[in-house]
Amino acid sequence: MGYGKAIILLLLAIPNFIKPASGINQFLPAAIFMLLIFPTVSIPIIAGFYRSIGSQISKPNWNDSPFRLKRPLVFFQFMGVFFLVMGGSMIVGKFIYSRGPSIFGFYGIFFGIGILFGIWIAVKLVKPR
Repeated sequence: MGYGKAIILLLLAIPNFIKPASGINQFLPAAIFMLLIFPTVSIPIIAGFYRSIGSQISKPNWNDSPFRLKRPLVFFQFMGVFFLVMGGSMIVGKFIYSRGPSIFGFYGIFFGIGILFGIWIAVKLVKPR
């Protein structure tokens, strides 16, 4: 399953290399702060909820399926890597296309970092049953 997820991420990143998304062109420090804090706080709360209904909260493995509810942190790991790859491809594509930075790409990278940091905190805080 690990190769399949990597291929999906690569195929989804290709359009951003060719013609990057032109979203927000204004750098907002408050937005970056929120993109880091929101998933960092919400993922441990969601993990605690999933633990209470019987799901296993443990360090995610890249080779696991992200669509099984038995281990919900695997889905969040896939989404964190997804945002990192998409943000990075937007930055590279925008630089190739118009020689300027992609602020929208930086937002994606910071959101992906926030998700992965939230997973790390959830693994540390939420005790297994």
